[in-house]
Amino acid sequence: MKRETIPIFFSVDDRYIPYLAVAVASIRENASEKYDYRLHVLHVGVSRKNRNRIASLAGDHFTVEFSDVREYLLRMSGRLHLRDYYTVATYFRFFIPDLFPDYDKGIYLDCDVAVNGDVSEIYETGLGENLLGAVTEEVMTDIPTYGRYSREVLGIEPKNYFNAGVLLMNLQKMRKEGLLDRFSALLDRRHLPVAQDQDYLNLLSAGRVVYLDGRWNKTPFPYAPEEEPKLAHYKMSMKPWHYRGVKYEDCFWRYAAKTAWYEELLAERDSYTAQDAARDALQGENLLRLAEEEIEKAAREEQFFPAVFA
Repeated sequence: MKRETIPIFFSVDDRYIPYLAVAVASIRENASEKYDYRLHVLHVGVSRKNRNRIASLAGDHFTVEFSDVREYLLRMSGRLHLRDYYTVATYFRFFIPDLFPDYDKGIYLDCDVAVNGDVSEIYETGLGENLLGAVTEEVMTDIPTYGRYSREVLGIEPKNYFNAGVLLMNLQKMRKEGLLDRFSALLDRRHLPVAQDQDYLNLLSAGRVVYLDGRWNKTPFPYAPEEEPKLAHYKMSMKPWHYRGVKYEDCFWRYAAKTAWYEELLAERDSYTAQDAARDALQGENLLRLAEEEIEKAAREEQFFPAVFA
């Protein structure tokens, strides 16, 4: 019997290859026999050595392919806003609908995840006329300043603001509605420096999101539930390859041990210095300050963002 294909997309550069390996190993470990899993890794200039090493994680009904997005990136040259630990790869998800016209639906995942369930559960979610399936961003609902930023700068209630690291994408609808062109036009009209591509995607998809079970994108806050999520997302500075004691770290290391990067990841954690930790803390403080500045700017200019975007 012919299996249905589940396309899964990642965006990466050479720096994130070890974490991508863990994500890929975790998906493969939990894959169902019912589907063909086809992983597409979007990149610009990942070394052949690293591509081959990741490709070695493929198996029966589980393939890994690399796609160079240099051509699409050139169209956006000089217009993509970056800060701190972000790289240009974070914007690649906007290219997926046009790059893969044969797919009507697909899953996008950030590299800093460990998947503890079968992603076919996400894929089977019906989207109807909606553009996306996603999980509410816990940072927006749990940290008051970010909640104010979502409401007062973007015009989106915090409970409706989603995290863009785990997405079920209605690729057919995105192509039909010209998502990439709309994103390009929005870049020209407004600089959003806080969550960058995630802010833009929230605005472009507002009111057309199916909210997924929160266990499919769980932030390892210290107060998070002890039970393992279906997908742990080690975002911001909450990274087990930098710190011991990160919530859900056992999930990460279980799958890391199945990759060629296990010892390298352990060494990265063990060599992480107090200076590195201080830099992480400063980045967190700067981001919070940036959100406060954007809130003040919006109030000063009496600018409600959707009116600008309309």
